Amino acid sequence: HERLSKWSVMPDDKLASVLEALLQYPPDADTMSAARALFAGVVDTPGGMKIMTLHSFCQSVLKRFPLEAGLPPHFEVLDERTANEYLQKALRDIVVEIRKHPDSSVADAFTRLSRTLNAEQFHELMQDIIKNRSAVRKLRNRYPDVENLQSALFKLAGLNRPITAEDYKSEYALPDGDFLALCREHIDPLLSSKGKNDTVLADLLTEFAAADEPSRLRMFDNYALGFLTQKGTIRASVVSKPVSTKFPAFADAAQKEAERLFDLHEKLKAIYLSQMTYDLMVVGFQMMDHYNRAKSAAVQLDYDDLIDYTEQLLDDPEQALWVLYKMDRGIDHILVDEAQDTSPSQWAVVRALAMDFF
Repeated sequence: HERLSKWSVMPDDKLASVLEALLQYPPDADTMSAARALFAGVVDTPGGMKIMTLHSFCQSVLKRFPLEAGLPPHFEVLDERTANEYLQKALRDIVVEIRKHPDSSVADAFTRLSRTLNAEQFHELMQDIIKNRSAVRKLRNRYPDVENLQSALFKLAGLNRPITAEDYKSEYALPDGDFLALCREHIDPLLSSKGKNDTVLADLLTEFAAADEPSRLRMFDNYALGFLTQKGTIRASVVSKPVSTKFPAFADAAQKEAERLFDLHEKLKAIYLSQMTYDLMVVGFQMMDHYNRAKSAAVQLDYDDLIDYTEQLLDDPEQALWVLYKMDRGIDHILVDEAQDTSPSQWAVVRALAMDFF
């Protein structure tokens, strides 16, 4: 208001300079007149200007059209502290259910997650699921059967079926007999080499080649370190240049084994990611159910609900036209600040509001 009031009485040359800096082009007479009239327009607006955040706007829409949105008229917006309390209660309820049904898919998923995540990490992930429940809800609607979700996740990772890392190792981890036979023939040249990795590789191959299959599976991670770095990348030189020059066939086979192990390592990471995602969704679906029941019982919405319900309302062809008609001429401008942080649901609300603008 202070800036607009100054514009209304500012000398022409100074106002022109201010507007040119703002607009990046010289203002004409109509623009100058419009700028001077802005303050009067603000003062004369019935009830004053209403500048709202998107969450506040959505709350006002839902309060105005609660029945159309499928909400009780007396709903309240819960604060962050209460939301965290509901989340903690939901987690406790899930633990109680797991104890009652230890053989359920939720119990299995929860157990696997607890072996990997600490309590703080688990809570943060559940918060993320709740905050992104619009996307999670769409995923759940697409895959109401969690087994189909699991299959889809593994297929996305390039696997034709759900499989554990241990089972995948049992099927694909061990090298073939021809490579091991070739290794036995070249252990002595490796041991006599001055290359650091040559002697390490020789020791690993000696122990690995002499072991039976179950022992080789247990030794597999150490065996792979002869060909890969700790980070899982292929060593710059699997064998030294002198060994490679003198025994090119063995060097070529060792390089191919390193590439095979790298591909296997990547596949195991994909299996881990697929299984973790599946477990998070299975537990997250239950978490959402408990959390939503707690809110419903208290007739409360959280801040994300405000966006979700407004999006659904404006996406409903039977209700949207009526709601938008009743709001007609109530919105003059939409300013999207920090657009890169605007969620898809928030953009959906903005698009619905802007339809009549274009």
